[in-house]
Amino acid sequence: MLGLVGRLGPGVRIVLIAAVLATGVFDCWENFRMLTLLWIAGANLMSEAALSRPVSLVKWALFAFDLLLVGFGILRETSRSTSRSLLIAMSGFVFLGSLSAAIGIFQNNVLGLSVLFVFPALLVAAWIWKPPRAQTRDMTT
Repeated sequence: MLGLVGRLGPGVRIVLIAAVLATGVFDCWENFRMLTLLWIAGANLMSEAALSRPVSLVKWALFAFDLLLVGFGILRETSRSTSRSLLIAMSGFVFLGSLSAAIGIFQNNVLGLSVLFVFPALLVAAWIWKPPRAQTRDMTT
C-alpha cells in the first residue's frame, strides 16, 4: 500500500499524508475528550461536560476523504498491474468505505460500515502483495 502512495503525484501525496495525520490528531482528541467525559461522569459533574461530537464528525469526514484519495490511488495503479481486476475490487471496497463514512456523518448507524468495507480491501491487498513462499529444504538427509 505504501508503494501506491509513493507513486502518487507529489501534491496528492502531501494532501493524503496531511489528511491521514489530521485524522489521527482528531481521533486522539476525540478519545481524550471521551475520557474527560467519563471522568466528569464519574465525579458527578455532568453539567460541565463538553461534548466530543464536533471533533468526532471532523475525524470521520477526514477518514472519508482519506479513503477517497486512497481509492483513486488504487484505481490509478490498475493500468500498471497484472492484478487489474483485484485492484478494481479493492478500490471498490475502499470507495464503499469512504461513502459509508461520509453518509455516517449524518446517519451515525452507518459509520461502522466504513470500517467493515475497508477490511475486505485489506484482504485483497494481502492477496495481491503476499510474500513469496520460503523454500524448504529436505532435512531428512
